[in-house]
Amino acid sequence: EGYRLEPVRMAIEVATELSPKEGPARIWGTGQRVGALPAAFANCVAIHALLHDDTLMDSWSHPAGPVVAAAAAVAQHTRASGAATLVGIVAGYEVMARLGGEGTIAFEGIRRGFRANSTYGVFGAAAAAASILGLDPAPYAHALACAASFANGLIEPLHAGSMEWRHETGVAAHNGVVAAFLARRGQRSATTAIEGQVGFWRAFGGATERPVSATANLGSSFAI
Repeated sequence: EGYRLEPVRMAIEVATELSPKEGPARIWGTGQRVGALPAAFANCVAIHALLHDDTLMDSWSHPAGPVVAAAAAVAQHTRASGAATLVGIVAGYEVMARLGGEGTIAFEGIRRGFRANSTYGVFGAAAAAASILGLDPAPYAHALACAASFANGLIEPLHAGSMEWRHETGVAAHNGVVAAFLARRGQRSATTAIEGQVGFWRAFGGATERPVSATANLGSSFAI
């Protein structure tokens, strides 16, 4: 029912207006065919519209919107298999969880006024897209580094009672897909974009060093 709400209607209308006709991806609930980027945006907004989506406490965020919307859009664009799409979704969840410092870094970001759902969601979308695109480790890393610079979203709209918070995570899904496709084209991003002196962890969460949880038991324990 989320797609019936006014903010979602707006997102769908914008996605339709800015997309070529008969694109490869579909908007859920309406069946309209649009480009991958508009689909990732609009479908992510719809997933999050009722605030019933799942939660990763390790990053105080709701991964289904940015991760699943991005994965579905990229999979339709590339005609990826269902198996590849599922692997991409798992990767997106894992990255979103591990960047949050077991919730500590993410919660500090919230205290500073950043909305975790979109600031971490861009990484989940980028990871899912990069996985489905089959990027090698180096461009995959560049996609995540690029996502750090594409992070967005404030909590203030929630306090103000305005509407843009409903679209923030959709922008994160869009930006994550863009980051992955740029990396596939050879974009070179800052290798220290996450842990650097003025990187994501410090800027958004006040962290002065890389949390151990970022890589602990990597590949054997999964957040999803």
